Amino acid sequence: MRPHVQKVEKVVGIGFQPGLDSSKIVSASQAGDIQFLDIRNQRDRYLTIDAHRGSLTALAVHRHAPILASGSAKQLIKVFSLDGDQLGTIRYHQQACFHCWWNQT
Repeated sequence: MRPHVQKVEKVVGIGFQPGLDSSKIVSASQAGDIQFLDIRNQRDRYLTIDAHRGSLTALAVHRHAPILASGSAKQLIKVFSLDGDQLGTIRYHQQACFHCWWNQT
């Protein structure tokens, strides 16, 4: 698969949900887009979210809940459903966000 070909940028995160559908992969590029891919259909992505404007630095996919979070160098974290709907925003950290993860407890 070759995601993010329309904007040649570094892929900064990739994840999947073993608890829900392990055939679907989420990929995020530094350009700010998040693409949803189905490994059974290697030709096309099935959903693209323009999450951030050229500053996406981190991606985390929850292992069991149908949500993901993306972080940016502009001190912004966005939470999305796996349908592409934005569920929330967390703003203004002290430093740029380079890692996102879900607490497993």
